[in-house]
Amino acid sequence: MPHGAPPPSGPGTRAALDARLFGTWSDEPGGAMEASTVFFAPDGTGSSTLLNAAGADDTTRFRWSCPGPGRLLLEEESFSECGGPPVPATGTLLTGYRILEADGTDGAGGAAVVLEFAEPVEFAFRYRRLPGACPGPGPSAGASR
Repeated sequence: MPHGAPPPSGPGTRAALDARLFGTWSDEPGGAMEASTVFFAPDGTGSSTLLNAAGADDTTRFRWSCPGPGRLLLEEESFSECGGPPVPATGTLLTGYRILEADGTDGAGGAAVVLEFAEPVEFAFRYRRLPGACPGPGPSAGASR
């Protein structure tokens, strides 16, 4: 995740969460060499996972909030590389996002829902909601899909 300055905050300040983000999103079909997922939990925690053809499985745990309409703040808490133990992380990403309906279905007969970021998250700008994954436990470190 790129580093940037988070918006001002103070005691008692808590940005809202956009319930439309709850659940697991995947960039598949993305590139043939890598795939990534992003999970947003209703309690403001989440994770992103990048898997590649070489066997890398990197997971970032974060806190998330929406400091304004169409704005998303991700604050890293930990990072684990190739299923190894998590280490503390302190990066932040403040980006724009939008949610839209896309061509096709979600695999369960519903319309496909797409999440687009202004800045890449795990190297992808566009994610599709996974069917039946809203909300759920989210991807865990070291888990494969």
